[in-house]
Amino acid sequence: MKKAIIGALLSGLIFPGFGQVYLGKKGVGLALILSTNLGLAGIALGLVLRLPLIMEKIQPELEKAPLNFEQLLELSVRYAGVGGGSLWEIISLVILAGSWLFAVAHAFHAGKTWVDSSSKVK
Repeated sequence: MKKAIIGALLSGLIFPGFGQVYLGKKGVGLALILSTNLGLAGIALGLVLRLPLIMEKIQPELEKAPLNFEQLLELSVRYAGVGGGSLWEIISLVILAGSWLFAVAHAFHAGKTWVDSSSKVK
C-alpha cells in the first residue's frame, strides 16, 4: 500500500497525527495529536459540567420507580440539551474536526510528496 494512503488512513481512522508520525513529520504529528486531545478534553469537560443539570431533571423519574436501560436512555436523550452547548464545547468541536480534516489531508499530501521524492532519487 502506498505511504500516502497509509498515512491518511492512520490519521483518519486511528487518530489524527499518527499518519504524520508514520511519515516522519513528527512535529506536525505531535501538534495534531495535542490539538485533537485538547478538543476531546474540551468536549468531555463540557459534558461533565452539564451532567449535574441533566441528573437534576432525571432525578424525579428515578425516585418514582426503578428504570430499565431503555427508559434511562430515553430520559438522557430528552434532557441532553439541558444547559445548552457552551462556547467552549463549540470551540472544542471545531478544533477536533479541524484537526481531523487537516491531519487526513496533510498525511495524504505528505505521503505523496515522500513517494514522489523517493521515486526521483532512483
